[in-house]
Amino acid sequence: SGLQYIINDVGGERKIRSSSTVRLKYTGMCTNGKIFDSQVTDFRVNRLIPGLKEGLCMLGEGGRMILYIPPQLAYGSNWSGNIEPNSLVIYNVEVEKVIKR
Repeated sequence: SGLQYIINDVGGERKIRSSSTVRLKYTGMCTNGKIFDSQVTDFRVNRLIPGLKEGLCMLGEGGRMILYIPPQLAYGSNWSGNIEPNSLVIYNVEVEKVIKR
């Protein structure tokens, strides 16, 4: 798919599925290091950008990873706030909780 990642911790036995709702602590940044988003919040995995969906489904509760998401799996040619069109984005994510599987 073009997704690149580093898994720091695969997490526990409660695995994430595309239909899961999860509480994530994350930071999203551009390749120049500029942070465009950072928070702790709940997400339905199937509503995230394709690169995050693909990466998160490799983790369980407590898992941590860094994702290097190419434009076709991120925001593509759409301009989104501080993200330039066709940009690779980097997400540092920690799964605090799998709320619903």
